[in-house]
Amino acid sequence: MDRVVEEIAARGAAGHAVAADLATADGCRAAVEQGAAALGGVDVLVNCAGAAQGADVLGLPVETIEERWRSRATATCAWRSS
Repeated sequence: MDRVVEEIAARGAAGHAVAADLATADGCRAAVEQGAAALGGVDVLVNCAGAAQGADVLGLPVETIEERWRSRATATCAWRSS
């Protein structure tokens, strides 16, 4: 993440990286709060949370599907309450 922030800065823009567990509402809120504090607010949020696993979705355990859903759905919804 630091490398990406450095690349953004090298192009003359502000960037800030936050590591958070986006499968939890608290993790989402913390990410938004840290980003807003570092950058003076949040105008646009890009949610690219998730994990890749080299398997056909039909062959995945239900627990894996639930984890992926939580990370995407929670991250999308919880930031609005920050």
